[in-house]
Amino acid sequence: MKVENFLVSFYELMRTDLLGESRMEIVFTDIDPCMDGFDVALQVKIDGPPFSCKITAEALQNLSEVASNNSVDLINAAKQNRYYIEDAFRRKYDGNEHPFVLNSVDFA
Repeated sequence: MKVENFLVSFYELMRTDLLGESRMEIVFTDIDPCMDGFDVALQVKIDGPPFSCKITAEALQNLSEVASNNSVDLINAAKQNRYYIEDAFRRKYDGNEHPFVLNSVDFA
């Protein structure tokens, strides 16, 4: 078996669960978070073009104990808590919502 064929087979195996059903490949881009209205937005790709994953200012304030609505503080809080944001997104995403918004309850 050629290495390329092995890698393709391995990749497809990793994209399926034990029942053989395809799983979504969720990848957050390297683009820095930015303000989108009162929310902070990150870019995520799921087997296609990127779209926004938003997190509310309230959720960021609760997650990071940031006291202000200052955009610089909120963006920094999103950068510092990116792991938790990505984890919450993966748990909540159901394949249908564009744009997608995370609220405080998603981190409880």
